Amino acid sequence: MPRERYHGQLELPAPVAEVEALLFGIKRLVVELAGFLHGRGRGVTRLRCDLVHEDAAPTLIVVGLAPTRQIEHIMNVLRERLTREEVPDRVEAIRLVSEETAPLAAKEGDFFPVASRDSEAGAQLVERLRARLGEDAVHALALRADHRPELASGQTTIISDPASAKNNRGLTQLRPLWLLASPRPLGADPAAAEVRLVSGPERIETGWWDGNDVGRDYFVGHNERGETLWLYREREGRWFVHGVFA
Repeated sequence: MPRERYHGQLELPAPVAEVEALLFGIKRLVVELAGFLHGRGRGVTRLRCDLVHEDAAPTLIVVGLAPTRQIEHIMNVLRERLTREEVPDRVEAIRLVSEETAPLAAKEGDFFPVASRDSEAGAQLVERLRARLGEDAVHALALRADHRPELASGQTTIISDPASAKNNRGLTQLRPLWLLASPRPLGADPAAAEVRLVSGPERIETGWWDGNDVGRDYFVGHNERGETLWLYREREGRWFVHGVFA
């Protein structure tokens, strides 16, 4: 039975402290890893690189990846991690272990354009940024299951496929791209503020279960400067501007 994961080790001829010298040795193992993955039709998703020292515990470098066996991309991610890693001692050996792998979908040739290549390049860029800046330093915007506009989106460390983001556009097409940090009071009547209503109302009444309940009727309106505003009326009759359409 073939091995389920790659495990390679390289003993260095002399202790090494320079990053470029380490990368030279690591690349030999990554080339072996790529051949291992190619023979199984898989890509690595979690890779561990151990730097073995004589008088210190091994330095463990673990990176998460979208399924890949591209040597250049794996080396780029490891290079970014190594440049910000504090190695306690010179390295005498290098171990490379594919802790997790996943099936790698077959790709079409270059005769026809492939839309998935853009998303693959985007995923690789995110992985390099995370390797350089840290796992929690790169964020994306995500939708949340909440009808209150100020709570309906937020940051996440999970970077989704751009194709899935396109499928979600229909959920947000009636929402402005810019929400004010806090709703701006408009007064008791939009006409007095020279705002003309063009659509609405859309009622949002929710949040009673967490003590932050809202009851609002949302409208789209134009002000005298030609801006398209997203405004709402509370139950008490007060009006607020909550966002501005691009």
